[in-house]
Order: sequence, then C-alpha cells, then structure tokens
Amino acid sequence: MSSIQKWQETKDADLTVELVAEMLEDISDDLWVTAACAERMVDSPEVSQVLVKTGLSRSSRLLEPTKRSIASHKPTEDADQSTEQNLIAYFQNHERERRLCILRQILSERLDRIQTYLLMRNAWQSSDLDEEPGNEEDEDPWADPDEENEPSEVQMAPFTLSDFLSQPLVDSAIILASERRFQALNHLLSYHEKALFPYRFSIINSIPLHVHPSEYHHLLPANDYDSNMEVRPERKPWREQVDWVEEPEVLAALHSTMTPEETTWLEDVDSTQDDEFPRIRCDDLLPSDELTKWYVTRVESIDSQSGLMDVALALLQHGASHGVPKLDEIGEDLLLLDRLIYEAPQPENPSLQIDWTLRRWRSLDPPEVIRAYLRHSDFESVASDIRRLVLPYLSVLESQAERNKRPDLELSNCLLYQYILSAPLELVVAIFESSKADIQRSYRIIRSDEDVARIALAYLYGLPTISDWPMMSRIFECQPDWGDDRDDDEKAYATLSSLAAVVAPSASRPRASAEELFIFFKPLPASALSRLLDVLDTHLEGGEILAKWSEVILDLADKLGFKNDAAAEVKILSMLVEVALQHEDFSRAEMTCEKMIIGARKLRALHHTTTETNNDTQTSAPQEALEVAWRSCYQLGKQSEFHDTNRKLRLLGFALELCPAANTLDILTVWRKIEAEDIESRKQRSIARAAARPTGKRKEAEQTNYLLQARAGAVAAGSLLQGLKGLSQGQDAASHMFNRVTANLPFSIGNVAGVGRRNSEERENERGGNERDFGQLFARQFAGSPSPQHKIREEVAAGARNALARGVGWLIGGDEDE
Repeated sequence: MSSIQKWQETKDADLTVELVAEMLEDISDDLWVTAACAERMVDSPEVSQVLVKTGLSRSSRLLEPTKRSIASHKPTEDADQSTEQNLIAYFQNHERERRLCILRQILSERLDRIQTYLLMRNAWQSSDLDEEPGNEEDEDPWADPDEENEPSEVQMAPFTLSDFLSQPLVDSAIILASERRFQALNHLLSYHEKALFPYRFSIINSIPLHVHPSEYHHLLPANDYDSNMEVRPERKPWREQVDWVEEPEVLAALHSTMTPEETTWLEDVDSTQDDEFPRIRCDDLLPSDELTKWYVTRVESIDSQSGLMDVALALLQHGASHGVPKLDEIGEDLLLLDRLIYEAPQPENPSLQIDWTLRRWRSLDPPEVIRAYLRHSDFESVASDIRRLVLPYLSVLESQAERNKRPDLELSNCLLYQYILSAPLELVVAIFESSKADIQRSYRIIRSDEDVARIALAYLYGLPTISDWPMMSRIFECQPDWGDDRDDDEKAYATLSSLAAVVAPSASRPRASAEELFIFFKPLPASALSRLLDVLDTHLEGGEILAKWSEVILDLADKLGFKNDAAAEVKILSMLVEVALQHEDFSRAEMTCEKMIIGARKLRALHHTTTETNNDTQTSAPQEALEVAWRSCYQLGKQSEFHDTNRKLRLLGFALELCPAANTLDILTVWRKIEAEDIESRKQRSIARAAARPTGKRKEAEQTNYLLQARAGAVAAGSLLQGLKGLSQGQDAASHMFNRVTANLPFSIGNVAGVGRRNSEERENERGGNERDFGQLFARQFAGSPSPQHKIREEVAAGARNALARGVGWLIGGDEDE
C-alpha cells in the first residue's frame, strides 16, 4: 500500500505525531503534502502542530520559486499596471502557484490559532481549579459524594481544538463571552485583534446581562478625551512579521481569483447568522455620542431584563470614568428609580405594583415622577416621603439644569407647589402641618411663609367640591401670623374685588382652578395675604357652622321666640340655601329646598285662609317668606355649575308653584334653556350611537330630532310634575292643574287629533297618557320641533304658549285676567 493510499484511509482520530511523519515523509509532491496537511483538523494539539509545521515546511520549497516566477512575469497588456494587478494576472495563469499560496495562508493562520488554543485551555483549566471547593470549611457535609465528583458545566471545555480551527473566530469569541470565560477571551482578542475588532460589540453584547462589569471591564469601550473618538486597544499578534502570502497585495490578488468555496474557507466568516447573538460588523472607531448610546442601551437592557441596579450603575460608572460623556444623568436616573422601587410606599395588593424600568422612568415628565413617588403615600407618611424622595429628586433636576446651562432657581418650588395644588385634601393637610412657622425653616416642606398662605388660599378656594370643613380648617390653622401687618381698607377692597373677578365663573371657564388662583396670589405681599386669610377664616367658620349646625339653627330660632312661626322657618331655610350656594354645596342646598318647600306649602295654605279675614298688612310676613322660597328654588335651579338636569327642573317646578303670575315666563325661559341644552346633549349622544352601529338603517334626521325632543320633553315634564305633585291636594290637584292648563289650548293634545275635551272619568283613567302627552307638548313648544302627526302653524304655537302661561298663572294664584 502506498503512503498516499495509507494516508487517505487513516482517520483523523487515529493520527499520531509518528504516523504523520512516517506517511508524509515518503511523498515527494510538496503541493499534495501541503494540501493534505491543510485538510486535516484534529483535536490533539501535538498532532495539529506537526501537521501545520509539515505543511508550511513543504510549501516553503515551492514558495521561493513562485516568488521568482512572479518577479520575472511581464504582463503583455499594460506595462504600467500595479503590483496587485500583476499578481492577479499571474494567479489567473498559474493555478498551481495560486493554490499553493492559499494553502500556505491557511496553515500560517492555523498555527497562530493552535498556540492561542493552548493558552485558552490553560486559562479555563486554571479557572476551574479556582472554582473547585478546595477548603474543608467550604465543603457541604450533607452533599452527595457522587454528585461532587461529577464534572460540572464550568469544568467542561467550551469547544475542542478541531472546532476552534474550523469555525470563525468570532463564533469562538461569542461562546467564550456567553460562558463568562473572560481570561480565555482576553487571550483570543489579544492575538487575533485584527480579525475580531470589527465584531467587538457583538462579542460584548453576548455577555449575560447579570454579570458584573468588573469581570469584563478590560473588554468595555473607552473614549479619548482629545479626539472624542473610541480608543482602539493595543494588542500584539503572534507574529510581528507576516508571511509573504499574508501581505496586503498578495491577499487582495488571491481574493480576486478565489472560487466561492475558497472564499468561505479563507475569510473565516460563516454566512449564516445567529438570532441569539447576531454578528454585527463595525470596522470604524465610534464617536463619543455613539459610545454613549451603546452604554445607555446596555444599561436599559440590564434594567429591564435582570433588574440589577448595582450592575447597571457599575457599568455607567466604568463608562464615565473612561471618558464616555453624558452618562452622569443616566446614573442619577438609576439611583432615583432605585428609590422609587425600593423606598417609596407600595400598594398592599402586589398586583397593583407597577413594573418600573429605566426606559419607562425616562419617559416621565417631572410632575409624573413626583406623583409616582407619592402615589401610595398617606396622611402619616406623605411629609416624610416628600423629604426623602421628592426633595432629593428636585435637587437633581436643579443640578442637571445647571449642567445644561439652563439654571432655574424656581424649578423645585414650582414643581412641588404644582403637586400640592392638585393633591388630595388629606395629604395637603399633612403637608401644611409640616410647613408651620414654628418649625425650623430647613425642615419645612414649604419654607416660605408667604407661599404657605398663597398655596392655602389657592387650594381652598380652588377645591372642586367642598365637604370636609374640619380638614380645611386645619389648613388655616397652619397659616403664619403677621400680626397687624394688613392692607388698609382701600387696598383690601381692591384685592377682594380682583379676587371676586377671578373666582367668578364665566361661560368659557366654569370655575377658576387652584393653579390659576395661585398665579393671582403669587405677587401679593404679606399684608394683602394677611387680609385674605382673615376673609378665609370667616368663610371657613361659616361653612363649618353650615355643615354641622343646620338643624340646630332652627332650634335656636324656636328658642328666640319664633317657634311655630312658619314664615320665619321658611326664611331661615332660605338663608341656609343661600349659604350652601355660596359654597357650591348643591346637594345640601337641594335638601334644604325640599324642606323649605314643605313649609312654604303649609304657609301658603294658611295664607289663603287668613287673607279672607285679615287685611294685607297682616299677611306681609307670609308673602315675604313665599317670595324668598320660590326665589331660592329658582336661583338653585338655574345654576350652571349644578349639572343634574332632572333635579334642576324639579326645583324650577317648585318655583313655578310658588311664584307670582308675573314671574312665570321668566322661570319658563330658564326651563326652556335647560331643556334645550339637555335635548341637544341627548341628540349628540344618539347621533354618536347611531353612527357606531354596524348594521341597520338609520332613521331620517327629522324623525330622530322629534323623538329626542319628545323624550327630553317627557322627562322635563315629569320633573315639573314631581315638583307640583306635592300640592296639598296631592295627585288630584296635579291632574287638575294639567287639565286646566290644557283646557285653554286651542288644539288637542290627545292621541287622536280633533277629539274634544274628555270627561273627568276618562281623564282619571288615562292620567298616565295625559302626562306623556304633556311631555310631548313641552317637547314641541319649548324645543321648537314640529310634531310628525300635527303640523302646527307658528301662530297656533304662539297661542299655545300664551294659554300655557295663563293656565299656570291661574293655578299658582294669579288672576285669570292676567
């Protein structure tokens, strides 16, 4: 058997140092031996070294003649072509020499890899020894001896020599990085820096995010202060002098003449991509801002995927210490986020906890951050939470503004006051109690006495609802006392007039917000604030009396000699309604109106009886009481801030019941306006619902308008009916009122047009139908929409309105002639 045949039949695993020398020594074809050595890759470092050295030795015999042949080669086409072009032309015409150069290049690079592998093997073997339990005190006495002897994953080599020789270097580097074999990885990067530098970020990104940066700090990128560019690490290859086949001109010529198979083999790059560890090439040095982006991206990944704040902070500190700019703010954000997660109050229900990440934190604006810190604070903790969480955060914001050349001395106060003005009342009370003037200024939350007063005034006058008077009074008790330092009467009057103008609602702004009021109070001096605090004290005292002692006021009136005086009781209740209206306590005002109207009805019944025997002067007190009663109901019913339409119409019904005939149309005008607004609101909602329906035909616009207005009119009439049903005659009086009114109308309101007045028995049996018809009448008359069944001319509608006014006026006591 020839040596060539014996070589071909011998497997890689069976090769030994002696067998390689024995079989290849007898083969005289140097190119064949060189190719044979390049084709074999074994796991034994000793055999691999013999193969590589044998191949390089035999190729050297052919290299010198090849170099002489290239030197004597004279291209015929263009005598001025470059060395690279000359080499390309030569290799195109000399296949044997071209193949020899490719094989020698492969063997030279393989020899370097074998030496690197030996260093890496020593590195991970020594690392394994360090990690093995060597001290008896570290040993677990309860551990299973058999399990202790089993090789761990760390003790296993990440890849064999044949794998390392055959796979791209970047793949080996990624494996070492992902398995945290940093000493071995450092050897690989040191001796193969030219091939691996373009993939440096892919290699670092394959390191597990939970690994502390101190373990791989030598791999992290740095920035040069002078050039603001990335620093390229200094590495030394195995050979300072490259082989002739590795010179740039030769390599370029070889690449130009390679087949696709040869290119894949020589370029050390796998065409496939790894989804877990993508290989992204970056040949150029990065500018400083790109380095900052890389650090921020990795920190965000560490935070979102592992949640290890200390690891993320250590990475930022390393980058900042190595010249990477703009990492200080990220580090500050991490520290502040750490406080939010681990120090801020948390909800009792774990499911309500928010999954905070650095990216989510950085998307918040400062007011949102403050609310996040205090989201779960309570009365007992809010002051402490502001001192240890919010105030340090505000200090950081001020520092960042100064570093960015945008200093703002009012930034902290502005953000803190903005939160207080919108915080719940209970928390605000605790904040003010931690801002009293008798507390050392440095420990106060609100440190300026003037700002304490300004915020209190703006907050209390800007409250959307008023219910907890004692808590509001506690805020007043925390206010500073400036003694007699108050504005004179003229200045005080001007200030109060301006305040009244600011607080007064308008069509464009139903009410002034606490923030708007604070802007009004901000320029006022202590003297003006002192006067306003006096006014606030009066308002709070009156409101608290109203809230606590409404029923006691009636008892006091009885003890003062007004017992069983119905007129006095109605007037007192009317006063309470007025006070409730001033404080926008509409619920209490309505309840007081309900009680007042009961007394007013009794008073009116008594008034009608006494007028038959007494003169007018003796009945002036009941008349005054009835006057204030209906006006109180009227004032509450037309309040724009009172948004319950049905209740407002009910109150207007009370007013219609008690008012003189001359005021009937005024009340009905307000009624019509409220009803029209309600109809329009219902119409818009109906149109929106109709537009959202996926199937079905829409009704005509006129039919929709009619139905909406009829429905709203029915609701409005029902509300009025409820207000009138409380007459002393009860249901019969209400029915009589409706029949009397409709009797004066010049058209029928029944279900069939043209039918005359029905007898009382029919009306009694079909009272429900009459109520619905009356609602339709109101829908037609006050909303202005024609009935689809009865097309009423404009003059007929006008007559109907006049008849309605006469009927209602007659019912409530006016002369029929009016």
